[in-house]
Amino acid sequence: MKKRILLGIFVLITFLLIASNYEKDEEIKYPNDFNFTYKYGVNGKESIDTYNEILKYDSVEGILELEFKLSIEEKNQIYLKMSQLNFMQIHSDFPRLLKVDINPISVSELIGEYQNEKNEVRWSTLNFNFTNFEDPTEGNVELKTIKEIGDFIEQIINERLKNMDLPDKRFYL
Repeated sequence: MKKRILLGIFVLITFLLIASNYEKDEEIKYPNDFNFTYKYGVNGKESIDTYNEILKYDSVEGILELEFKLSIEEKNQIYLKMSQLNFMQIHSDFPRLLKVDINPISVSELIGEYQNEKNEVRWSTLNFNFTNFEDPTEGNVELKTIKEIGDFIEQIINERLKNMDLPDKRFYL
């Protein structure tokens, strides 16, 4: 009887250990047609293209084109952010708030597609008033929103790039 109880406990512990190490498949929460391209950085030289699973990275050795596939979790997070912030409702007609010329400028473009809709939004450094530290968008909610989406995508990309053996990123003065 003791042996059966010990054997039962052993089997139960083994089962629990195996079950705890079992990784559940990530659940896809984004629509089948969800894809996007996002250009960003100085003159829009860097980009991610989820249609073709390509990342362009501006390094000290030049522009590198890398095979780059977002995980299901990363695509879920980006889709959730875009849908929560109503990406499909954002327009590209942002006013120029920066009154001086600077060079080079940061140029961004996000083209997103999901649920049979497509939207293209472009913005740049010139759309921000950097002398207004508290609100560089000067109350433009759409500009603030698209910047938030872009920053979120870049954060996910940069997190992944930390684990890759790449040349240093090119910085401009």
